[in-house]
This record gives sequence, structure tokens and C-alpha cells, in this order.
Amino acid sequence: VYRNLACYYTLTNDIPNGIANLRKAADLGYNEPSWLAQEKSLDPLRNHPDFPAIAEKIRKNSLPK
Repeated sequence: VYRNLACYYTLTNDIPNGIANLRKAADLGYNEPSWLAQEKSLDPLRNHPDFPAIAEKIRKNSLPK
């Protein structure tokens, strides 16, 4: 749900809520870094200073435990 909310808010140019929801998805264990890399609707977030850390958390979530 939070991943989709990140897309929605980003598409409506609400970057703070886009980042917040993407962070929430990562914090809850979202683990699809390939989707994150390919999803065009998130392009406006890629330059946000918090994006690299969120992307790294998603990548780490995808690693075997």
C-alpha cells in the first residue's frame, strides 16, 4: 500500500508525501529493488536527498536473512 501511495503522491507532485510513503514501505520491509529502479512514476523522487538511503534499505530488505 505505501509503495502505491508513494507513486500516487509523486504523480500529484507531492514530493514530501511521496518520500514519506516510500520510506514507510521500506521500514515495513518492502523488498523489490528492481521495481524501484524501473518505476518511472518515482523519477521525481530520485533527486531527493533521502532517496539513496531509502533505496539502500529496500535493497537490504531483499537480501536473504
